[in-house]
Amino acid sequence: MRRFITTKVLCAAFCLAGAPAAAQPISWGMAQCAGVMEAMAANVSRRDVIAYLGAASKQLMDAARAQSLSEGRDPAELSQVRSAKAEEWRISGLTLPLRQDFYDWMGYCKSLSRAYDITFDRSMFE
Repeated sequence: MRRFITTKVLCAAFCLAGAPAAAQPISWGMAQCAGVMEAMAANVSRRDVIAYLGAASKQLMDAARAQSLSEGRDPAELSQVRSAKAEEWRISGLTLPLRQDFYDWMGYCKSLSRAYDITFDRSMFE
């Protein structure tokens, strides 16, 4: 009897939870990271930092387009993905660096960039 109840509970839990959602394409992650860089640029005043973030956003979008093609996806969808993420972060305004999820995203973008050999030119800060 106990085995039947346990099985029934587990079945109910899986049935209610549904199937796991498919992971988003890597190209979307790159485009979202480009959006994060774009939003950060909107909240700084130093021109060299704005230029750096703009260049980083462009590099991420270029990589996203190439990745999208290798995934068999339409690269045209990436602009909307980037814009949506940028707007989501722009709403945070100057509180952006106070949010834990911002640091989570920064870690994700850093890992993604390293994994796909996207290097950013930091020479302007030296």
